[in-house]
Amino acid sequence: MNSTTRIKLNPPPKGIKRVYEYRKFVLFMATPQQFREKEFGYIDQQGFAKNNKMSKQQLIVWKKFPEFWEDVNKAMDIYLKQYTPSVRGAMLNKILKTGDAAEVKLWHQLVEGWSEKTDNQFSVNRESIKALQDANRAIFEAAKADDAKRRQEGNKGQK
Repeated sequence: MNSTTRIKLNPPPKGIKRVYEYRKFVLFMATPQQFREKEFGYIDQQGFAKNNKMSKQQLIVWKKFPEFWEDVNKAMDIYLKQYTPSVRGAMLNKILKTGDAAEVKLWHQLVEGWSEKTDNQFSVNRESIKALQDANRAIFEAAKADDAKRRQEGNKGQK
């Protein structure tokens, strides 16, 4: 994570004595694993614990705090945003090369603000459907009876 990046995190949970290491662990967990070696010099939690002279058990305790994961998610969002131009550029290259529908759809969602919409205006419950079916059946039966009556009257006039 860029050292100039400022992230507004939650206050550390009560009882945290090593606040600096706690914050550093939040940033470590927010960093994708493939970039941790470059950013921190180690890639796993065991390396973090060893480098910061602490037990792995302490990291497990920290990860149980809900605030910890909220902060990891905030830091992750900020960290990943720096790659947005490159990701969109790669996506554009792929769209121009292959024209895959999924990438085109994603492009429209990200760049054009398009979203799929489902029409939830009509909420029909089972009773309403049954009432409509019954009314439809009654209309059909009435039309059928009316048609039969006309045919019968037509047949009487021909005799």
